[in-house]
Amino acid sequence: MKWALGKFAVGDDAGIVEIMQFPSGGPIDCCTKMAHHGFAGIRKNNYSGADLVGVKANFTTKYGAFLCGTPSDTIYTFSLVWLEVGYDTTLGVNGYVWAQAGFGKHRIAGLNTVWQARFHEVHRGVAGDLVDRMIDINNSGIPPDGEIHEFKEEFDLSSQRWIVYYDGSAYDTAVAIPFWQSVRGSYSRYGGEVRHLEDDMAGTASSPCRIFDCTTKSVGGIYNTVTFRLSSSFQWENRSQWMADTADANTVLIWDVHPR
Repeated sequence: MKWALGKFAVGDDAGIVEIMQFPSGGPIDCCTKMAHHGFAGIRKNNYSGADLVGVKANFTTKYGAFLCGTPSDTIYTFSLVWLEVGYDTTLGVNGYVWAQAGFGKHRIAGLNTVWQARFHEVHRGVAGDLVDRMIDINNSGIPPDGEIHEFKEEFDLSSQRWIVYYDGSAYDTAVAIPFWQSVRGSYSRYGGEVRHLEDDMAGTASSPCRIFDCTTKSVGGIYNTVTFRLSSSFQWENRSQWMADTADANTVLIWDVHPR
């Protein structure tokens, strides 16, 4: 949880006692590592089985207000929003592997600078092993807060590589990974992710991050609209901290319950 130092009077003679309480805002100086990254979003199982090769959606861009720690902290952390094609397997982390793309804030280990970036991450199908890149850091390609942009993650069958598209243009291509040459996705997922408990997730209750016009593509097919009323499940790491909901059958909202 996100705590701040407050003051409370206990009895006539007790004086002022400092306690920990929820803040309405202000700095938080710690970075609490969790067993799993914080997540809020929705998973859609593919009705035709493991044949997904693409996922696409529009995002109303929102960035988490703050990352954990003080302005001088150099701990690696992030707050991300993404879409994903995944495959359920014991080879992966927590029982699945993925190819995901999106945007967010992050801080590189050893530096105290907070960057905004688009990113692309593909799991190799080997436990704990990732191809992980943060790209387009602090340049004109970063989606500005409040703007609507389209992200698409698609597996190119001819080159056997995952490619990310931003507003229709390819901006990153993963290396060829043997695991994905014989496996296709069994689900799509849409949501936000944070590394530490004190990192703000994108969106607030009054102004959530909106992911809409969600579509997926199967082998040999075209992009079809995802309907979250069927074969779908909300996923929260901690509902007291981060939340997700649907605005309609094709739109998911995410937000931080206690933003700084």
